[in-house]
Amino acid sequence: IYGPENDAGLELTLATPTSIRFVMLSRMVLVVGYDFALSAITSIAITLAFGGSLWDIMQLWVGPTLLLSSITLALSLLIGSWLAMLTSFILELIQALPLSLTQHMPVLQMANPTTWQTTPTILLLTVLFILFALFYAPRQPKLAE
Repeated sequence: IYGPENDAGLELTLATPTSIRFVMLSRMVLVVGYDFALSAITSIAITLAFGGSLWDIMQLWVGPTLLLSSITLALSLLIGSWLAMLTSFILELIQALPLSLTQHMPVLQMANPTTWQTTPTILLLTVLFILFALFYAPRQPKLAE
């Protein structure tokens, strides 16, 4: 969500007094907010259809969504957008589809690991990745010569 390869209007952005960090966080909030709204609507529909607690359903995705978004943001500054997105996708696959070796044959199975839910640790890691991205992002990059 940042850089000349991803932002066709980067020169316009750089010509304004708006901080690159603010633009980066605004874009992240926009994308994550959209995902959050769709997931919340789906969670509400599931709660109404099958009963149960809304928070019990939401805690399955709130923490991981925020954590993966913050990891991808931090990695996009370090290694680029495509590799950050690929890393995020691989992390999601690892937690969702663990391999199990049964009788020396790899078997894919759907998982719901309790360590990959909304916990204080997940939320703390999210904040740390966002703070890292904020401090790592340049204040005002220079235009290409």
